[in-house]
Amino acid sequence: MLGPIVILILIDLATSKLDVVRTSELRSPKCVDCEGIQSQCTVYREGHFCANHADKGIIQKNHIYMSRTEKLLDCLPDDFNVTGPIMDYCCLWTPEIGCRQLAGHLYQKHSDWREACDICVKVCACEENRVVSAGVRLTSSIKWLLLVVVLALL
Repeated sequence: MLGPIVILILIDLATSKLDVVRTSELRSPKCVDCEGIQSQCTVYREGHFCANHADKGIIQKNHIYMSRTEKLLDCLPDDFNVTGPIMDYCCLWTPEIGCRQLAGHLYQKHSDWREACDICVKVCACEENRVVSAGVRLTSSIKWLLLVVVLALL
């Protein structure tokens, strides 16, 4: 009875090794030209977002002992560094450089990866998004207040 289970486990272990990608085969992260979106986003604070959870640990705050990644200086804020390959994409932003994007290994396989920077406008800390968010909260608060007043009158 255990024979088939052991065989299935061995097959699973053997085939799972086929999906492993060697780090040396990964494409280096590249800057995406985000000039087209800068007019849509006035950044009010610094931060970053990575679509892939594992990539979040690759983007780190600079420490004195870290050397900066020279190839990525155009899209990396001064306070950040890339410590390894990223798989998907990351958005980085500061008031000084605006909203920028790093394309990782898998993201670079898309035919339009060089023109897809507008995806970061949704996550960068844009003043324009903050105004919309505040308006939504205000509208919701007014609706709740009106509901309470109507219920109180009944």
